[in-house]
Amino acid sequence: MLDVMCTEVTGEYCERDMFHGECSAPDELMLITAALYGRMRQGKCVSTTPVGCYVNVHQLLAARCSARQRCHVSVASLVPDHSQPCHADYRSYLDASYTCIKGNSFTLPARLVLTTPYRLKLRDKYNIRVVLLHQNR
Repeated sequence: MLDVMCTEVTGEYCERDMFHGECSAPDELMLITAALYGRMRQGKCVSTTPVGCYVNVHQLLAARCSARQRCHVSVASLVPDHSQPCHADYRSYLDASYTCIKGNSFTLPARLVLTTPYRLKLRDKYNIRVVLLHQNR
């Protein structure tokens, strides 16, 4: 088991906002821990009812931001118009959390192909997907 000290950053990002995530230390990378898009509750972005319609966009945001030192994503780009969780007349928002963990990032050559996925458990809370690679001959 890895012993990692993490501080989670949580934010509410309105429909026309940008999600900005950043790790300040040069040896840290972002790990998206949660992301919901819709009208979860009244707050900064939603001041009227109805609330309670939303979709889990954790995998979409994690694919764009996890394992990076910084990330900027348009909230509106996360969910296509035809997949909106709430009625079109109502504005939605992103409720996202991330933490920074020590790690390294690298770019893989384009000729490598992804194969069998594996999962590691980090401190009983975070799952990290590790993919073994092999080279086509």
